[in-house]
Amino acid sequence: MLKLIGSILVALLAAASCRAAASDASGGDNAADFSRPFTEQFSLYSSTLGGAQEILVALPPDYDGSGSVAYPVLYVLNKERIFGTVRETVHVALPSAQLPAMIIVGIDGPGTGAGRQAALGAAEDAAPTLEAAEDYLGFLAHELIPAIDAKYRTDPADRGLLGEFDGGSVALLSLFRQPEIFSRYVVASPDLGAEGMDLFDAEQASFHRHASPKARVFIGIPGANRFASSRTLRLIAEIRSRGYADLWLREMVFNDSDRFMAFPRSVARGLRSVYCDPPRETGCGRNEMQPFAPLR
Repeated sequence: MLKLIGSILVALLAAASCRAAASDASGGDNAADFSRPFTEQFSLYSSTLGGAQEILVALPPDYDGSGSVAYPVLYVLNKERIFGTVRETVHVALPSAQLPAMIIVGIDGPGTGAGRQAALGAAEDAAPTLEAAEDYLGFLAHELIPAIDAKYRTDPADRGLLGEFDGGSVALLSLFRQPEIFSRYVVASPDLGAEGMDLFDAEQASFHRHASPKARVFIGIPGANRFASSRTLRLIAEIRSRGYADLWLREMVFNDSDRFMAFPRSVARGLRSVYCDPPRETGCGRNEMQPFAPLR
């Protein structure tokens, strides 16, 4: 039964990815896409990034009728590419209780956005440098998260971060640089070859600077790219060698898949891993979300 549910989720994700690709081909996401039920959009000026940032927020279907219930928040990087896919994954999984209800926040990645380009001097769609990524993490921690917590009924103790490719690298950098901000990470096809951002150095510095991160981490790896997958597996081995007591880590290699094919599978597997592991026939409701578990 669980395998069937997983297969259905992956199929729906693939369809969502195709729709997102079609939207990009026709000029990107548009206002009609953002008008889907339970999704809001607002602008937030960032002094750190030097410009207005467009924020998308997908609320749980029962948000308005749930009284004072506070929800976990999942921050999704690279919203222009993946927000719709993640939102549909979560909403499809809710009826079968495969995932808990959550608030999903979509933001641009550090390599896109006019305000950020002006502030950081990066070329459009360029991979973020370490300086740009650190400024971006500052924006998340000191500007965006406080704004979301003030505007919505959030659970400050339960924040997740999801990123793909360059966004995946930034998610890992967040784990190493500010492990107290997020407690759940879904990292899809991280770009460990990004020029100017050495995550191996960042991981080593984190080991000497911080105690064990209290987090659940899933890393999806596209097996078709041997160079990228080998570097990612090497970084995972480095993390495991630290023996962190409060860090739960799972990786999954999707053989014969490039990053685009691996992404929807990473989202489906990753979200269920960090929010509900192992999946059960009875599902995983809000009260059954997994606490932090030892590294394995």
